[in-house]
Amino acid sequence: MCKAFVLIIFCLAVLSACANTRSKLTETKCGINHHFTQEGVPSEEEKKIGLMALRKWKSYQSERSRLADELTLGNTLRGLSTEDVVAALGPLEANYENGEFEAGKSKTIVYGLPLENWSQNDLVIELSEDGKVDKTYIDVNY
Repeated sequence: MCKAFVLIIFCLAVLSACANTRSKLTETKCGINHHFTQEGVPSEEEKKIGLMALRKWKSYQSERSRLADELTLGNTLRGLSTEDVVAALGPLEANYENGEFEAGKSKTIVYGLPLENWSQNDLVIELSEDGKVDKTYIDVNY
């Protein structure tokens, strides 16, 4: 019984941490989707949180939604090349969950995230014409 209680408290803490990070991002409605972005200049603390998330990304797959929020909040990927992104976040696969595609004139990389409240979430990474990360955001399909 005690173990179950501790597990419930832990799960609530993880969900709360994710919600707290996402609440710091700017939400924009795009049709049925919602985009969560860092519209301002990240604070030094937000940059540190983003760097910690980058270090944890490959090892903590179950926490990727929270880590993606933290990467976005800290603008951590901005300025990286596609090769740097793949080295940091892992290989791209050509499927719905994790892929790469052309979006208008800029190239876009998408990493699928675990479902949250039955909603599909993606970490979307937009590249500028020079192939460097220009913007990241969380795309949530409610």
